[in-house]
Amino acid sequence: SKKALRAAEQDRPDVAAQRKLWRAAQPFIDPESLVFLDETGVNTKMARLAVVIAVSGGLSAMLTNDVVVWAMTPLLIAGLRRRGLDPLPYVIALACAANAGSAATLIGNPQNLLIGETGDLNFWTFTAACLVPALVAMAVVYSVIARSRAFRRAVAEPIVPAPDPPRRRSTNRRCGRRSWRPPPSCWSSPLPTTGAPGRSPSPRC
Repeated sequence: SKKALRAAEQDRPDVAAQRKLWRAAQPFIDPESLVFLDETGVNTKMARLAVVIAVSGGLSAMLTNDVVVWAMTPLLIAGLRRRGLDPLPYVIALACAANAGSAATLIGNPQNLLIGETGDLNFWTFTAACLVPALVAMAVVYSVIARSRAFRRAVAEPIVPAPDPPRRRSTNRRCGRRSWRPPPSCWSSPLPTTGAPGRSPSPRC
């Protein structure tokens, strides 16, 4: 553990030269282009983005990308909103990673089947040729989304999750009881029993 507030590495000549260059370059740096990451962001938010991209791309390689996006989008949005996170950058990452990962195999999307049939390629030959480009494309998606302004804003400004709406129950005011439906004693008889002919009696509780 450190026992001093000032790091001893600052006295090294090479570190001192780099610090001097950094201080000289600070006035020319655009603050909007900087990405600030704390320990929590590196361990959770960046990892969460990587997991979304990896799962979306991996499933799209084994299934069709349309099915993956259609099935994962509502689950992803609901989970992120419950955690107080803006789902916009993650949904964009999901869509882009699904398209990138679907290029890895023949069954990733219908276009791959057409290419495999035209080129007389089997499953493993196609995968061997397209797996590396698909992984590179997924890495590019991660890099672009992680550096985007929308992701930085989602990390820095968490949203407040909306509370669940209260459960409402109907109230039968005439009978003075709370129930989901009127009790049988409050139903009007379809046929007259007492009173004037042709008129139903008033319901009694």
